[in-house]
Amino acid sequence: MTFSIALNKINDMLSSKSINNLADCYASEIKPRHVNTNHNILINKDGKYTWRSLCLIHPLLYIDLVREITKETNWSLIQSKFDDFKSNPKITCMSLPQVEIFEPYGIGSRIAFWLEHVEKESIRSSLDFQFILHTDIANCYPSIYTHSIAWALHGKEFAKKHRSCKKLLGNKIDKKIRQLNFDQTNGIPQGSVLMDFIAEIVLGCLDRILSNKLDDSGIGKYKIIRYRDDYRIFSNDREELAKNF
Repeated sequence: MTFSIALNKINDMLSSKSINNLADCYASEIKPRHVNTNHNILINKDGKYTWRSLCLIHPLLYIDLVREITKETNWSLIQSKFDDFKSNPKITCMSLPQVEIFEPYGIGSRIAFWLEHVEKESIRSSLDFQFILHTDIANCYPSIYTHSIAWALHGKEFAKKHRSCKKLLGNKIDKKIRQLNFDQTNGIPQGSVLMDFIAEIVLGCLDRILSNKLDDSGIGKYKIIRYRDDYRIFSNDREELAKNF
């Protein structure tokens, strides 16, 4: 199933009109009749008692957020931040959304990317390190604090000082995500490439913080491969691995 036709039409509509003129559901105070603005699907993760909520965001709200992110100045800022996040070659993010190389075979392309850049890279790293630790961030997407998006883009102190600035990109993204999620600050919707990208802004910032913490601790011999909130951490010191990770 593809939503490209509907999304293209909505994009054309938003080129000439503000979203506030198209949908009253995009208001800071969410009213009861708008409780079903998005479509949520529950899936079972392990065949037991663990469930995950996937969200199909209303296409009007989806495109509005995409248009804000991809404005030239905003996109340049985001790109510069990702360059900063990956400044430590020992921490590698393998989960940034990719352009599909083989259009008809999107799933196959993603599997090939996973095998080449996660599995094979792990094998290559195992030649240099004796131990590996697999870990993840529990309940990652539902735990993301929306204000932390601005912290990641602009620095926590600056963002907190300018939290009322409506022109700040991080504040704009924060507000739009809260408005499509009943004005909640806890959690972002899961199940779309757009929200994967938003999550990478926060997770990329965490990579930078982790890098600084490891430098401060004098730990230099390690390798980390991250795919979204899943981490593969390589080290030659088992005690150091257990203590610091």
